[in-house]
Amino acid sequence: MIVCGEKHDGVTPCAEPKGKCPMVSLVKDPDAPYGRKADGTPKAKPGRPSSGATGTASSSRAKKSKASTEYAPAIEGLFQLIAFPVAFAYPADAAAITHYAPGIAKELDALAQVRPEVAAALDRVLSVGPYGAVIAATLPLVIQLLVNHGVIPIGAVSSFGVVPKETILRGLGVPVEEKTEESEREAA
Repeated sequence: MIVCGEKHDGVTPCAEPKGKCPMVSLVKDPDAPYGRKADGTPKAKPGRPSSGATGTASSSRAKKSKASTEYAPAIEGLFQLIAFPVAFAYPADAAAITHYAPGIAKELDALAQVRPEVAAALDRVLSVGPYGAVIAATLPLVIQLLVNHGVIPIGAVSSFGVVPKETILRGLGVPVEEKTEESEREAA
């Protein structure tokens, strides 16, 4: 098998199969340092600045905003989306995923701030469309509703921040009947 072999990190040769390496599109083409034209030939000089750029202050703002993208919340949301279905079969694994997600997200975010290739990879992975953030924000509510109605047990999803239905009712001042072993046997 022929491998990519490029040193994307500047040190280690890439072991991905040639033509399948995701980093190739992120690496500048040495034969076309200013990019390529639509017909595939290299551009002779850099392109014109965009119509909105009127000097160095504007272009430095654009660069700064790109570098200051905060990835941590989106990464944590992605971990929640992964942990949700895992919780049904492997609750301990789902708890571990949600427990360690903030630390991993923080470190990946910090790395993306200094490594453009990491930021580009995260941009691709996290671009689930305009509804990704809505799904991640709504997921804890959906899980709480499923617990409230007995669809899933609280133990399987407690790492998502859900609480027992009785706790919510007590917080609202609604009297809650304490469950005993005898009342649970009668209900069954």
